[in-house]
Amino acid sequence: MILVWCVFSFFEFNHIFPVHEILFNFLFLFNFFPGNHESIVWAGWTIGVEMVFYTLMPAMLFYIQKIRLAMVLFFLGSLISIEARIAYEAQGELLKNYGHHAFLTQFGIFCAGITAYFLYWRRNAYPQLMDNKIFYNLMSIAGLLLMVSLILFSTETLINFGRADTLVWAIAFALLSGGQAGYPWLIFANRFLFFLGERSFSTYLLHPLVIYQMKPIYLYLYSQISHSGIAFIACVIVTIVVLIPMITLSYSLIEYPGVRAGKKLIYFLKTNS
Repeated sequence: MILVWCVFSFFEFNHIFPVHEILFNFLFLFNFFPGNHESIVWAGWTIGVEMVFYTLMPAMLFYIQKIRLAMVLFFLGSLISIEARIAYEAQGELLKNYGHHAFLTQFGIFCAGITAYFLYWRRNAYPQLMDNKIFYNLMSIAGLLLMVSLILFSTETLINFGRADTLVWAIAFALLSGGQAGYPWLIFANRFLFFLGERSFSTYLLHPLVIYQMKPIYLYLYSQISHSGIAFIACVIVTIVVLIPMITLSYSLIEYPGVRAGKKLIYFLKTNS
């Protein structure tokens, strides 16, 4: 996708990316450079955050092996994220924008994910509690209720406090994902969503390009449909219809072979270590 966007930017905007920026993107280091942190690939800034975390995660999981330690990590990670956001926002417009995408301000969200992982994966250590379907259902319900609360009620205080609202969203998704891992509901665990879930990375990387190219279609739909909400839904449906064959092809040609190659590499390293 880096190559695709380099070519697209040249022909569409007559823009050539400098060599050092391309190198930062290929090495997934662009998150460390304010001004280049949003990635060459549109909406690709999250990958710059993820790759840093994935590099640290093996060491973190070596030391964090209990749920209570994961909760401590989430608490400390949340403090780091809040303090980092406040510090970035006090440094001017460039760093204020960078603060929304920086690794440190997103760190607490990943820590919430680790907690959700232990709530599911370490369930055998707490059979009286963790094998109880009611427990997992309550987790899922609590996560959904927390999401609804964030939507319905004002979060201005949390926003002003180092964007702590994003960390509350992280708790909500951690509860929902942990609960669904333990006892999935059909509304989330079905073939269609499994299909999209497996191809979610392709969806994420391809959708900005598709949306940009489909702008004339969106304008036409809005001109023909008087209700803006219905027009928006129509645009979403059209976008999904166009995306599905593209992500299917991308997954089959790039992602799935890459996953298989990764598994073979892991097996090779294990058997030869």
